[in-house]
Amino acid sequence: MLTLLLIGEIALLLALAVLGARLRRLRGGLGRLDARFLDFRYAAEEEIARLKAASADFRRRVASVAPELPFTPGTAVAEAAEMHPGAAAVLASFGIQAGGAGCGGGGAPEGTLEEAADRQGVEVMGLVARLNALRKRGGGMSLPIVS
Repeated sequence: MLTLLLIGEIALLLALAVLGARLRRLRGGLGRLDARFLDFRYAAEEEIARLKAASADFRRRVASVAPELPFTPGTAVAEAAEMHPGAAAVLASFGIQAGGAGCGGGGAPEGTLEEAADRQGVEVMGLVARLNALRKRGGGMSLPIVS
């Protein structure tokens, strides 16, 4: 009887050793997958940042050639702030920070004019109309702020 218990205990220890080895291999595989995922994530984030910068540069170049290009609900807040010197004041009049301390010091908030207007509970078409009025007036002249 003691021999059977001893054999059973040895078999159990061997099974635990085998499971432990498999677990170590799985952990190693997961570590490699984590590293690959992080590499992919960082590469994707860098590509997104590059594309955002290229998009903003493209819009600035188009705006310099075709100043009548209007602001739209889909215009990024950061781009809108750069498209006209008076845009930041118009955005502020709608409660949208175009950069600086109101956004944690990190510049304009992420997203489009429509998303920012939704967050502030303001009518996006009124915001877009005010911004496009800046473009029609031209130059660096901004509209008076009316709350």
